[in-house]
Amino acid sequence: MTERHAWDDRWEFVKNLPGGGQGHTILVLEKNDGSHAVVKYLKNQESRQARRRIAQEVTNLKVLHDAGAKVPRVLDGNTENFDDPCAEMYFVMEYIDGEGLAKIVNDSGGRPA
Repeated sequence: MTERHAWDDRWEFVKNLPGGGQGHTILVLEKNDGSHAVVKYLKNQESRQARRRIAQEVTNLKVLHDAGAKVPRVLDGNTENFDDPCAEMYFVMEYIDGEGLAKIVNDSGGRPA
């Protein structure tokens, strides 16, 4: 039996993407228009610290996007419920094709001193 997730009604799984320290990431398709997006969800849903961090990440992305920064737009999610231990924390953001930030920084030798 396939595991169900909170985002399954709107988004269709395409493939797993490299994850980060606190979350898994997957490439998805929006079921209505076929656009690509990325779902990020927590590896440890029980961690209050991780739940707060993912909520803060979404807040930061929204503030930066609204200020004109070139960051992915948040399309969907439920991080406002971070204090509800029964809610599976996730958010969906625009998919931007290309190399990840970690690879770009590593390839360039890191930040200048």
